[in-house]
Amino acid sequence: MSNYRYLSFACLLLSASFSNSPVYAVVSMDWAPIGQPNNPWDESTTETVYGSVDHTYAISKKMVTNAQWTEFLNSKDPTGANALALYSASMSTNVNGGITYNAGAADGSKYNVKSGQGNQPVGFISFYDSLRFVNWMQNGQGNGDTESGAYTLLGGTPTPSNANTITRSPNAVFGLPTENEFYKAAFYDPNKVGGPGYYDYATGSDAAPVSALPPGTPGVPAANYFSINTGFAVTGGGTPSFNPNGVFTGGVTDPTINYLTDVGAYTNSPSPYGTYDQSGLYWEWLDSPLKNLDGTPNPALHLLRGGVFNGKIDYTSAAYYSAAGNSGSGFYGIRLVGFFPGDANFDGIVNGQDIALAASDWLQTGTSVPGDLNGDSIVNGQDIALVASNWLSTYGLGATSSVAVPEPASIFLAVTAGVMLLTCARPRRRS
Repeated sequence: MSNYRYLSFACLLLSASFSNSPVYAVVSMDWAPIGQPNNPWDESTTETVYGSVDHTYAISKKMVTNAQWTEFLNSKDPTGANALALYSASMSTNVNGGITYNAGAADGSKYNVKSGQGNQPVGFISFYDSLRFVNWMQNGQGNGDTESGAYTLLGGTPTPSNANTITRSPNAVFGLPTENEFYKAAFYDPNKVGGPGYYDYATGSDAAPVSALPPGTPGVPAANYFSINTGFAVTGGGTPSFNPNGVFTGGVTDPTINYLTDVGAYTNSPSPYGTYDQSGLYWEWLDSPLKNLDGTPNPALHLLRGGVFNGKIDYTSAAYYSAAGNSGSGFYGIRLVGFFPGDANFDGIVNGQDIALAASDWLQTGTSVPGDLNGDSIVNGQDIALVASNWLSTYGLGATSSVAVPEPASIFLAVTAGVMLLTCARPRRRS
């Protein structure tokens, strides 16, 4: 189908679309679209797979927060039975934990956010807790199922009976990022000076970020980690820690001090795709098992990336990863990936507003054009076709992105102008 026909079809869809309201959910996230599928892998690594992803996707710009996890807990464990161990006592007893439990509170309100910690990342969650949160998101939140959806977990126990064979469904709307999905969103820059490539840190820089309070100084990347020179980002100073071999690993924490910062607080240090805290703050669970020395996956251990507030700078870099047992619960957090074909503005429904973005960006090229729905760096009929094939699909997002949606009048003018231009450009038939 020609671009002209696609845009004509867009006009018809627009005329019937603005009465469709977005579907909003209680837990909403801000999403960054990750395009440029089949991007090159990071040639600076010894592995040939780091960073290359063969599909478009979105990733949450920020980690899941205590406030969001509290909503999850009160929805799925209203009586406080905690049968699936979605709540850890460390969330309350550890000063860096941000959620309390009150057995005497009414059902559905037994879990509460600690004062001032609602926007800090949730921690002390296991790999299986993370998958259950993803399933809950996939199934519409509220009383949505935690054992099926993006991942199938069997047995009804904290550690599923199929623990070593869990994989993400090809029909998943949400998921934990694989290592490559995380790596690309954190370190890859399609517009890097000298050609597309990777940075060493998820702050859009090869220079190590400083350990400092957010938002940091404009032009100077910053992150939440322990610097051997300046100490903790939040307090400054602190005592360095060393492993038994005398190797520096980070800082010794004071159990009375909360060292966390709000997610997204380092506004001067985003990744090239606009994510935050993929270097520093908390380790993040990934949907990728650790590989054994022979290259086979070890499903009992899953990878972590991003570093942590009490760890050294090396942990925050592209060169470093860690791993933990799937039932482990420490300074580990999560962010989500999403697959929302056709939903350009991430409002949870594919409708005329998404066509409007494509129409207003018609035939524009580049790596960050909002109307480029399939991530191929040009806005054309293929993007309209993606909207058409997913027309009125809903994804239960209630989310936002940094995409301005034109007003209906501007939309009409944009589409009309596009049709007129394409009509004028069509070759005349020979008589």
